[in-house]
Amino acid sequence: MDNTPALIRLFCLWSSFRYGLEERAIIRKTQTGTIDDNISDAALAIHQRGQRGQLGIIAKTTAHSKTKAIIPLLLNRIELAPRLPSELGETVSCDEWTTLCHQAILEILLYLDSDGYDAVRNIAIASQGSTKAMASYTLCRFVSLGIETDQIVRDCSEIMPFLSPDTLLPRVRELLWISDRWPPLINLIQRLRAIPEFEDCFIQLTDIQDFSESP
Repeated sequence: MDNTPALIRLFCLWSSFRYGLEERAIIRKTQTGTIDDNISDAALAIHQRGQRGQLGIIAKTTAHSKTKAIIPLLLNRIELAPRLPSELGETVSCDEWTTLCHQAILEILLYLDSDGYDAVRNIAIASQGSTKAMASYTLCRFVSLGIETDQIVRDCSEIMPFLSPDTLLPRVRELLWISDRWPPLINLIQRLRAIPEFEDCFIQLTDIQDFSESP
């Protein structure tokens, strides 16, 4: 008698149970940790690409448990990132760590609704280079969380002309890739094509790239 189906079901049940335990442990750690702890944990999850699921849990739990009162602290950490963890050794430079922390902060702000949107827009306006590009990408993701498309297009129209193609291109590629999972992005992308800098990246990417794989 073939017991394979039963073994597969048992394995799936065990995997689901184990994932639930891990998720609850992450939530407890995030709720009791400091803002610097939360940012660092989220940044580590980004660095370890296989841990992207943890990133969402950490960011959402940080935002929901600590509320919009943390926004000034997050903005302060854009200027001065938390200390580079010793366990990373020499594998990550200080500049790379700062970029990872900026990504983590933007991810947390994504779960703070309209207050988070305003903070991300301020980061996009005030920052330069890759952080400006990451912030503009995050602004676009707010379309799936209730922010009006017109508002996002207006803000991106003011921000994207100040981005170089090298910094904007990877973020447009990410946006195109996730649009398959977030249908509201499809309409937003069509609206963003009226921005010359976005349209240049869009044409370049759709001419030469396949979006079936994660960037």
